[in-house]
Amino acid sequence: MECISFLQNTRPFISLPKVTIIQICSRLELKKYPQDSFVFKKGELSHNMLYIVFKGLAEVIVSTENQDIGVSYRKPGDFFGETVFLSGDTYPASVKAVEDLYCFSLDKETFEDLCIKHPCFAKHFSHILSERMRSVYQELVMNQPYEISGLEANLFRHPLKEMMSTPVATCYENEKIQKIAEMMKNKNISSVVVLDSDDRHLGIISEKDLVGKCLTACTPPASWPTAREVMDAQPIELSPEDSFHQGLLAMTKNKCKHVLITENNELKGIVSMGDLVRFRSMGAFSVIEEIESQNSLGGLRALKPKVDNVLRALVSEKAPPVEICELITEYKDRITRKIIELCEQEMFQEGLGYPPVDYCWLTLGSGGRKEQLLTMDQNNAVIFDNISSEKNGFVKDYFLRFAGKAVRGIENSGYARFKGDIVADDFRWCNSLEAWEQIVNRWGQDLNAHDVVLINSFLDFRPVYGRKKLADKLKTLSMSALSKPGMLKLMLEEEINSEIPTKLFKRVLISKDVHDTHDFEINLRSQACMHVVRCIRILSLKEGIAETSTLKRLQQLVKKGVLPMEDAEYMEAAYQSLVVFRLKSNLDKLKEGKEPDDLIRTSKLSKMQYMALKEALIAVSQLQNFTKSVFIEK
Repeated sequence: MECISFLQNTRPFISLPKVTIIQICSRLELKKYPQDSFVFKKGELSHNMLYIVFKGLAEVIVSTENQDIGVSYRKPGDFFGETVFLSGDTYPASVKAVEDLYCFSLDKETFEDLCIKHPCFAKHFSHILSERMRSVYQELVMNQPYEISGLEANLFRHPLKEMMSTPVATCYENEKIQKIAEMMKNKNISSVVVLDSDDRHLGIISEKDLVGKCLTACTPPASWPTAREVMDAQPIELSPEDSFHQGLLAMTKNKCKHVLITENNELKGIVSMGDLVRFRSMGAFSVIEEIESQNSLGGLRALKPKVDNVLRALVSEKAPPVEICELITEYKDRITRKIIELCEQEMFQEGLGYPPVDYCWLTLGSGGRKEQLLTMDQNNAVIFDNISSEKNGFVKDYFLRFAGKAVRGIENSGYARFKGDIVADDFRWCNSLEAWEQIVNRWGQDLNAHDVVLINSFLDFRPVYGRKKLADKLKTLSMSALSKPGMLKLMLEEEINSEIPTKLFKRVLISKDVHDTHDFEINLRSQACMHVVRCIRILSLKEGIAETSTLKRLQQLVKKGVLPMEDAEYMEAAYQSLVVFRLKSNLDKLKEGKEPDDLIRTSKLSKMQYMALKEALIAVSQLQNFTKSVFIEK
């Protein structure tokens, strides 16, 4: 009875039915540890027990080179040993009885049974795992030194408040645009913020707005519109504490040259692309303007090292991996768009004319997910508008020839062809909307396991250039045809047949010298990151989520209640840790004059890095098991 009463008042057991608590008590073992004795010591193998303090007081002790330090205490109702219990690792610290200590020990089998049958109970421990993974990730990121010459130290971490212009040039919403243009000329500024009668900011007017909405649309002076009619009513806003790289990313993604700096909805300043360029060192970010100004494929090819330099700088300054991937992907998108424009001109100059119908250039795979790093190859496709059958051959030949020029241009710019030939100059990946509909329907009906690799890459497509509405229609068709139970089952089978290398970590790292006990190689992309991508994709397709980014898909799964927030945070931290490993490993190879290949040798890892990699792979394994369970239950 004493045990039952105790658990009924102890989290998370308090959420369980009484009959369940009675069953648990029959499985618990009460152990006594005399004062000054150890429940376990640092470095011991996991006892596979969760300890719950019943009476007495326990001290958690961390050993350093010179002394043992007590870092925390466990009182009645508290747990200890939970992180090792959940991961199967060795104990990272010792636990000692400060006074006579009585603990209930819960075995692993009973614990796992409770987690399966009682989600509220499992959620409590998922939160523990999530916090642990986030702390491991933060420690990993902050311990990734990467020196880079030619850039000011800590450039990317500078807050925007250090480079913003203040006070901001403003006007009221009813002022005529002619007066605003005069203000911009006299003050030599490129933008003005529009205010309402209460001095609240409503939008922004840039030089682009003046040209696009005034000079080409009306005849001065009588026809000049007001500020409100011309302004961009949805300007990008960031906070004063946001960093340089966040400002750069926002401008690059949104194709704008100004961001408003606001705090608590109050205008504090403005930052322009010019401000960022002036603040930068050694011209590293002139690459953005240089891409737009290029008029030859050779000029674009010369920019690849500069893009790589930006990547090195972002890693050096500990920028979040997801933002690094987005920014690098945006650079490649810009290069791709410029190449396509040049190829259109080349086709015209050769007497073949401009594209005969509307079309859209798609990027697939990691490019579609905005998750490209140094080992970027090109996955792309073309979709063009439906035409009459008699013209179909001519139109397809035109786009295949055009795509051949673009693919070679992209390849010459430093982005290799995908080894599986998923590229737009292959007739299979250059089709009309009608033909694409037939292809995806066939995939959905045939359920051929050999097609799954192609389908996985295709499903992450994203429009880069041309008529977005064609891509939107294809997305709707694809989601309908390829999210059926039979196809999801094939995708799951392909995923679980590809093993996660957690077995390599079964031996425990005890030696101070990693080289003594572990030396094996892991492909961080194919053996780790892609498991996360595929599992999240399968779960998202099942829920009808059209998003392509892995982490954005993860967020949508949380919103739909498929994954608890704690589990998603745990998985996100694990995935970002793996991306950090990939970045660091590939940049190190570049520094040594080698080609980046996503391979990492564990003998080159520090003890902390080794354990972080192990933790991330355990999280990936848990995601794979969860994905399997979703379909088994159904």
